Amino acid sequence: MTTQETIDVAETELNVDCLRVEAFGKSFQVYPWLKGRLFGKLIFGKETLQKRSFRLYMRQLAAVFYGFHNLFRKYDIWAFSSSMERRLIGGKYADKLVDFIGNECGYKTLVVELRIFKFFPRRKVASKYVISRSFFLLFELLYSGLFLRRKKVNDPELLNALFQEISGEIDHITVIRKYLAQYKMMKFWLKVFRKPKVVFVTVGYTHFGYIRAFKEADIPVYELQHGLMTKNHHAYYYNAEMNSNQFPDAILTVGEQEVKVFGSENNYPTTKIIPVGSMIIDHYRQEKSNKKRETPRILFTLQDGKMGAQLIEFILDLNKKLGDNAELVIQPRRTGKEYYYERYPALKKIAFSDKDFYSAVVNCDIHSTVYSTAAIEALSLGVPNILVNIDNQSVEQLGTVLAENPYTAIVSTAKEFSSDMKRLLEADSEMIEKSNDHLIKRGYQENIQALIKEIME
Repeated sequence: MTTQETIDVAETELNVDCLRVEAFGKSFQVYPWLKGRLFGKLIFGKETLQKRSFRLYMRQLAAVFYGFHNLFRKYDIWAFSSSMERRLIGGKYADKLVDFIGNECGYKTLVVELRIFKFFPRRKVASKYVISRSFFLLFELLYSGLFLRRKKVNDPELLNALFQEISGEIDHITVIRKYLAQYKMMKFWLKVFRKPKVVFVTVGYTHFGYIRAFKEADIPVYELQHGLMTKNHHAYYYNAEMNSNQFPDAILTVGEQEVKVFGSENNYPTTKIIPVGSMIIDHYRQEKSNKKRETPRILFTLQDGKMGAQLIEFILDLNKKLGDNAELVIQPRRTGKEYYYERYPALKKIAFSDKDFYSAVVNCDIHSTVYSTAAIEALSLGVPNILVNIDNQSVEQLGTVLAENPYTAIVSTAKEFSSDMKRLLEADSEMIEKSNDHLIKRGYQENIQALIKEIME
């Protein structure tokens, strides 16, 4: 079954909207909290992609006071993002989702940054006002451990049925404590610090507790699209009707396609979808190279977990087939190249990118992945795609948006890859870009400035 079909079955056969936990004199629907973890396990084969080491926790603790003095100013906007969104632009690492809003739209903005997988010195960060989310996380962790140890769902039998329907048992207690602590502590902080007029979040489904706290304080919440949004993305497709009190008021998307995703067949609680385009894509359109290389360069964007491992095996097989007829480059996500070198010694013959995806892809001739959002972004930068359909994930995750695009091929074998590569290398860069205008809207700066002005007035 596809992800959408699995959701339809689970949310039709089970009363997931009735799965709740009582806390602070209120009732919380917990299915949205558990859904991400359940489907993550279904797709990746385990609950988490990367274990958080003692060293990582120590770095998080050390980051508690990163930008701490900025907490005590008055802001128009709070923006919750991640250091994973930063890209080197003009000598500074800019958050590609929130920094234009904070730096160019005329409203004082506090960036609350989750700093886990990437760490940048404050002097190299483009955000005018930034703090580490570690400050909030520390108190949430303490509160959870001290006061939320006995919280349980109201219907254990329904919970177990849900587990069996999707992917098996998960650590649901930790998930429940996380979002209850988010809610309770943010309610507290809104009494301590001066409230913003509006809040932006880059991943709505990891901020449920915050969102409810903000909305109860009459602070509107907008989600900024950070990745793929289709009906086969578990976080953005609901068959069951859920309470909207912990979902964003609106979602700002990169293109028009997402308006259809949240149409009448989807019961996702947010219905206001506003296409604005992409700051990073508009920037790199000016940086791309249209020069044809004698030896074509192919960039492979990895996923983490077992999907990344399977794509690595495909790359090794393809490398044998293509030989010197192509230059292969691997773009890792969170997992570093040392991890792959240790498990696949033959990879040492293949280059790993030392740049971010955007800097790398504009200097390549073909982009390849399983189902990364990078496939959509590559087209708007004039680079065609070859999707490697491992476990049918290319078709399931990207098929509805890219299958009809003439500059995207979906393959299962190295032989098919080689054949489609020859055809796509002849494609015109400008035509590739135009084919994707419905997926990534042009004119981000003008679009977002007009929208922010409308929101703030």
